[in-house]
Amino acid sequence: MNSKPNDSQKIAHGPLVVGVGASAGGLEAFQGLLKALGDSPGIAIVFVQHLDPSSKSLLSELLKSSTSMDVVAIKGRRAIKANTIYVCPPQTLLELRKGFIRIAKTNEGVQRGDAATPIDHLFHSLAEDQGDRGVGVILSGGGSDGTLGLKAISDRGGLTFAQDSRSASHESMPRSAATTGQPPVKRGAVTWPSADTPSRRITCDAVIIRIFMSVDRET
Repeated sequence: MNSKPNDSQKIAHGPLVVGVGASAGGLEAFQGLLKALGDSPGIAIVFVQHLDPSSKSLLSELLKSSTSMDVVAIKGRRAIKANTIYVCPPQTLLELRKGFIRIAKTNEGVQRGDAATPIDHLFHSLAEDQGDRGVGVILSGGGSDGTLGLKAISDRGGLTFAQDSRSASHESMPRSAATTGQPPVKRGAVTWPSADTPSRRITCDAVIIRIFMSVDRET
């Protein structure tokens, strides 16, 4: 009998993957979120900034001063590990596939119309790959990139969060995200739909509550 785990089992036992999107004005919100999560939250975080095509992001270098977690600028394909921050390079689309994160081929993003919406592209991929274990967060930013991706995560049973627009330096992105129809998450009432044991439920709840409280506070 074949005892090798299938793809669903690998995903279920891998780290929780939290996708976080913001525009170029979201660095302060990113740093506040990292501070609230601490150095060993037990999750993998994927950061995507919606940048002008002519911009050059120094996000990886700046984030290294805000956390002791590993900060990795994606090049090619990498296995997803807990307590690691994966940063999307400028003018690049990221996607998740079976426990790995990779740079999407340029023509794939163009065909889907995602070249100008890198946050949406990541969130759609996160929804497809992680299902009800997916988590999406939108922080300060301009525009609406990420709104449709958050809906995709929600539709698959995942959890979605947006920074309070009143505390965001650029409010249009979190305000747009709030139109997805996702019910508000109450502190202390978070449950994890795919948890298989009580201890796993408690661990997941603690992580998600910390994310929610830090985004709501912010940041």
